Amino acid sequence: QRFDFRKLSVPEIMARLEAIASLENVRADEDALRLIAANSDGCLRDAESALEQVIALSGNDVGAKEVKEILGTIDIETAREFVNFLIKNDLVGAFRFLHQLNDGGSDPQEFAKALIGYFRKMTVLKVDSSLGKFIGAELTGEQMLNLQEQIRDVSVNDLSAMLKKIVAAEQEMKKSSFPFLFLELSAID
Repeated sequence: QRFDFRKLSVPEIMARLEAIASLENVRADEDALRLIAANSDGCLRDAESALEQVIALSGNDVGAKEVKEILGTIDIETAREFVNFLIKNDLVGAFRFLHQLNDGGSDPQEFAKALIGYFRKMTVLKVDSSLGKFIGAELTGEQMLNLQEQIRDVSVNDLSAMLKKIVAAEQEMKKSSFPFLFLELSAID
């Protein structure tokens, strides 16, 4: 017997996490819950487990900063900032940004996953802006506006090429002693 469950949306997961936090007398801000929900890939159990980890290590006051530090997740703003360097063909800025992430202890594979998700959102919006309703639940209003602004001057082909580079980098870094190298290579045109 096999059961196929649908993935839950970010708002559905956030609502459940908010209920759990309330029952546990934990103050969890909306950005923290959104970050956990977005990184759970539609799996409520993963999201609940992540929330439990954050609560266990940070106490009864959970913010996005704690979520990033404890779970090693990358927020959408970090991905957006790096994408800006790529769109502007600012190789120096891109390399400096990657080195700051590396020096800060960020997980390069988590960053690559965040970039893949971000480029996917950009591509979906560029192909058909009406599809924004499907990805909008994962973003704040400001994040959606920033995304729409970024795609304005980029073609679908450019987005596709950048996405393919990041996907290839994410695959290669799994077997490398120098994972940030593949992100650097993906930044070079």
